Amino acid sequence: MVLRGRWIAAGLLLLATISSCSRVDRLANKVTEKAAENTADLAQSAGKGFSQGFTDIELEVLASFPASSLTMGHAKKAVNQPTVSVYLIAASDFQGQLQLRLLTPDNVEVGRSNLQVDLLQNEARFFDFEFDERTPFSQSERYVLSGLEDTDTQEPESATQ
Repeated sequence: MVLRGRWIAAGLLLLATISSCSRVDRLANKVTEKAAENTADLAQSAGKGFSQGFTDIELEVLASFPASSLTMGHAKKAVNQPTVSVYLIAASDFQGQLQLRLLTPDNVEVGRSNLQVDLLQNEARFFDFEFDERTPFSQSERYVLSGLEDTDTQEPESATQ
């Protein structure tokens, strides 16, 4: 009878162990599922952060901008980087220089970037105007885009005046 009681105790212990293993498996599965959800959330957040790494800005376009060849889509300022991206669409082949200037509310220039643009008819893409890292974007109220050849006749006040 004592031997039979030991077998019953051993059987119950075995059932408890098996039951614990299945609980451990379920727990491990839950942990794995949660880790997968967190990884997906992290990847989605990183994607949102990347797309939100730019702020929309409004550009003024001077008469010297080659509007017969190019159409400006939209412009964005990179957050924490001295870069302004402008989406350009070519109505016809275009090769030339564009200039983007940053002006204060008092019309004082605080930054300037020139960029060579080469687009074939019906092409469209972003062009990045790079500025010096010391450019005070926080003081810039106006972003002025022009063709390079005509900028001398439309100079804003110098920052040294």
